[in-house]
Amino acid sequence: MGYDSTFSGSLSPSKPIPEELIERINDACDLKVASIHDDCDGEPGDVIPQSRTMHGYNMAEDAYKVQALLRQNGITLNGTIYRVGEESDDYEMIEVVKGNVYTRTGAVVYGNRNPITAKDVTDYAIRVLSPDRRKHIGWIGEKGLLDKDYPVVEPKAPDGNPDFDKPPYEALTMPDKKKARALVKRLNRKKGGNFHELVELVDKL
Repeated sequence: MGYDSTFSGSLSPSKPIPEELIERINDACDLKVASIHDDCDGEPGDVIPQSRTMHGYNMAEDAYKVQALLRQNGITLNGTIYRVGEESDDYEMIEVVKGNVYTRTGAVVYGNRNPITAKDVTDYAIRVLSPDRRKHIGWIGEKGLLDKDYPVVEPKAPDGNPDFDKPPYEALTMPDKKKARALVKRLNRKKGGNFHELVELVDKL
């Protein structure tokens, strides 16, 4: 649910993006690498919005993740992407200057430029371990209204095999590291042992 925004603009790479990275970018977020067939504001090879009209709520965060991926290959982006929402005061400008990502929001005049950092795309999950800490049992899940304690979610992957690296959709994830650490301490104290550990999840491509 939610409403669509209209996007324009593009981000130019400092050198051509390799084909294997193009596939990862195109499949992973609301940005893509423009081809000769795209009707866009940039040139082929630029990073552009997947569509001129879409939800695109996390466009600034996606720009950060794409730049983080490209930086590993010595590529930096420069450019601007604009988002116009359905409300009269819903405007956003996403700037990438020498690989640094910024976002501004405003009606007619944009506000202060705010940097997007790794903190903005990092969440924390809690892994549940066996008493001897040798076996990964599952992940702490979201606590429902009727739950007296946090449920344990089984590790799983799309192919049906257990996934011990990435928590499933039902797992509890928290953007605040301090609060996540506090919950781990509380759970360990309640269980009488060190059965839980914090897992840092940087939402990379």
